[in-house]
Amino acid sequence: MAQIGTISKAEATKQQSRQLRGHLARDLADTATPFDGEGYSLLKFHGIYQGYDRDSATERKQRGDEKLWQFMVRVRIPGGRLTAQQYLALDDLADRYANGSLRVTTRQSIQFHGVVKRGLKKTVAEVMTSNVMVTTSGNFSPPALRCTIDILGIDRVMFSVDWPYESNKLGVAFLNNLGLPQADLEKLAHGNAERLLSL
Repeated sequence: MAQIGTISKAEATKQQSRQLRGHLARDLADTATPFDGEGYSLLKFHGIYQGYDRDSATERKQRGDEKLWQFMVRVRIPGGRLTAQQYLALDDLADRYANGSLRVTTRQSIQFHGVVKRGLKKTVAEVMTSNVMVTTSGNFSPPALRCTIDILGIDRVMFSVDWPYESNKLGVAFLNNLGLPQADLEKLAHGNAERLLSL
């Protein structure tokens, strides 16, 4: 591992953050206080940016009120391809947790604006469970796979082998020894990919 003095500030933050966790869970529980500098930096690695409502800032300052802190949550759209079902799910999240708008960017992203801290965790969780597909990508760890299935559901996980770095034989052995119900095994092995890719 590189010495902290010889790496960028962003890399030092990553190294000291407990795998990008820092104290985010603790700080999320305090919905009245914005994230501190460490939390602010870590949020960026997760596609989340803390700011304040600039439209109300002057009026709030004149009244002696604190800034109204809120968040922008960025969702990547790989390849710029988004199904109608995914769009509608994101639109629903924008209505429930953000300011009701979705902003499409030139970097194949959609952004939610105006997410308040008490809705931040639910917003990110629902984005994951309604829009993300995960591949095993050569990670043949039964506990990791079971955790992913528990969080996202079997319909969101696809089997893959990271060839040429992992062998197909290892992948097949991994699948055969999982002990999943046949219907789940079929979804993992090929069904979810066929559905996603319209094969």
